[in-house]
Amino acid sequence: MKKNYLFITLFSLSIAAFGQNTITKIQDFKEGLILPNSSSFTINSTKMSSKRPKAYGDTLYYQGFSNGIPSGYTIVNANQNNAIWKWDTTFTPWRGQYSQNTPNINSTTASDGFMLLPSDFYNTPLPLAIQMDTWFTSDTINIPSKPSVYVRFEQFFRFCCSNMSQMVMEISLDKTNWTSFDVKRGVPINATNIDTLVAIEVVEFDVSSVLANQTQFWYRFRSTWNSHYFWMIDDVLFLEGPKQDLELIEAKMLFNVDHFNVNPIYHQIPYGLFQEVPFRGRIKQNGWEDNTNVSLDVNVYHSLFGLRYSTIENIGTLSQNEDSLVQTSGARFHPGYTNKVFGNHQVIISATGDSIDEKLGNELATFNFSITDTIYARDDNEFNNGIGPANYFGGSPQAPGGTSVGDRFGSLYVVDSQFYLPIPKSVSFVVSNNAKNIGVQIVSKIWSFNSNHPNPALSMGNAVASSFFTRTITAADTGSLISIPLDTGYSVLNGLDSGIYVVGWEVVNLPQGTTFEVMNDLSTAVQQPNASNFVWLGHSPGWAWTGDNPGIRLNFRSLFFTVGLEKYTEENNFDFNILPNPNSGLFKLNILSDLATSYTLTIISMLGQVIYTELISVNGELVKSMDLRNIESGVYFISLQSENESVVKKVIIK
Repeated sequence: MKKNYLFITLFSLSIAAFGQNTITKIQDFKEGLILPNSSSFTINSTKMSSKRPKAYGDTLYYQGFSNGIPSGYTIVNANQNNAIWKWDTTFTPWRGQYSQNTPNINSTTASDGFMLLPSDFYNTPLPLAIQMDTWFTSDTINIPSKPSVYVRFEQFFRFCCSNMSQMVMEISLDKTNWTSFDVKRGVPINATNIDTLVAIEVVEFDVSSVLANQTQFWYRFRSTWNSHYFWMIDDVLFLEGPKQDLELIEAKMLFNVDHFNVNPIYHQIPYGLFQEVPFRGRIKQNGWEDNTNVSLDVNVYHSLFGLRYSTIENIGTLSQNEDSLVQTSGARFHPGYTNKVFGNHQVIISATGDSIDEKLGNELATFNFSITDTIYARDDNEFNNGIGPANYFGGSPQAPGGTSVGDRFGSLYVVDSQFYLPIPKSVSFVVSNNAKNIGVQIVSKIWSFNSNHPNPALSMGNAVASSFFTRTITAADTGSLISIPLDTGYSVLNGLDSGIYVVGWEVVNLPQGTTFEVMNDLSTAVQQPNASNFVWLGHSPGWAWTGDNPGIRLNFRSLFFTVGLEKYTEENNFDFNILPNPNSGLFKLNILSDLATSYTLTIISMLGQVIYTELISVNGELVKSMDLRNIESGVYFISLQSENESVVKKVIIK
């Protein structure tokens, strides 16, 4: 059940120049997760490989805003002040105190001019914020009648200070009644819609719901309730829509879907917790002609071994604006993906049909995950802004925001184990670069969670694991990944029962002027289900869920899954020993198997990197000599895996 508890991002404007808040990537947190090069993967689909790109429409109307505000265009300001849309060729004259380092729009015709709403300029200096309520409207536009019409334009924006702020393109057939299309498209508060080095986003969407078979209309761009920062528009194009266009929506892997009602998306998952994973996608036909034999194609590739899983689910014929939700599952379709191999995987999900797709790109989704030994992570290493309790408030004087002792932040993790109780070892945090983190003292914690309660405050249970010693954040910790051990609590000794848990931190000491925040992964936040990330404000006790995805990872003790696998494989009289162990890189594998069987021999580092792999055959007993003297000293894992059995053991190379 989705829980409709909402926290509003604190109305806070960074005094630092905007250039210091651009999107960045933290490269030092990979922990062995080397994502495969997408160019090395191909789609195993006959229908997809037969498709060729094709232009899908003629230009019906174009406006490049060259040489000033176009004739017949009007600008309206409902606030009766001078905070209005303007025309310009450069952003410089209109910069305000919070957008000082913002580059010019990088559109294809920027030198000819563009439309600009410089909200910061109108609120500089800031004694009292002026909310925007202004729009510019086109002249009458005449186009030939078409069954499908799309709009495309270029924009660059940053908005403030609430999700209630409106940034919309609107279309009308009578200049009185308007249909709105949200152009923010999920961009978080106080963030730009695109990397500032690019400074341009090309937006395209279907407006056939208003303009199908119409010959006359008006459009406008409207900003309402924004007080900052800026919005720039250029190169508005209306074009004939495609005859055929399959769009793939909501494509995802469904972790733990059979046993739990809240299912986070993971990008690193321990081998022993990887259960059968079905796939889901919604396919929509945007084209105006029927498309037959439509199907959802799923392919999973390993970065070293290539294709590991493939399935096709057919849904039949789709007509214009029809859509269908498709899911692969053991009960209804084929079994989900259960091919457990350490290392990096890429999933390619595509919507295919008999007809040639005229608008390629939106029918395909790709994402990566890694099967690890101990690391459980929901982020994909693409971090953006910092996030913490100070970013939220409860909307009352009793909960004004800021950080206080007792504040907590956590991410939901599902432990779904059939053979063992995994023992949590530590919690890792991707600490932000904010200098205000320095001096804060925190402890890591795991809380139990009951998702049957509609209220997060009632869902959260007691702490089942915690760190005994506090961690004081130092300057060296900022902009890096830190791990805080879990050394007290029932689960540290006995393991985590199958269930749902919230993993995070609690502030225990807070010097004046400090806070604590970790990096937020915006791209994966939109994938995560509601009620899977939580904040507790110490100055206004009570849990509530947020829409962010903080950099919080759970780590287990090494090889916690081995007991379960060995119990399974003992019945098959299969095992192997490493002699000697530890060793200098020269050792032997003594492999026993009653049945003639082929096994994949894989050696993996502590970071999940594949060091060595080979296909071997065993019939009775095999002694295999290994020479790994060329690799670094450390702990490695040796896996022998067939279709029906698997054993993983640790080797120490000195």
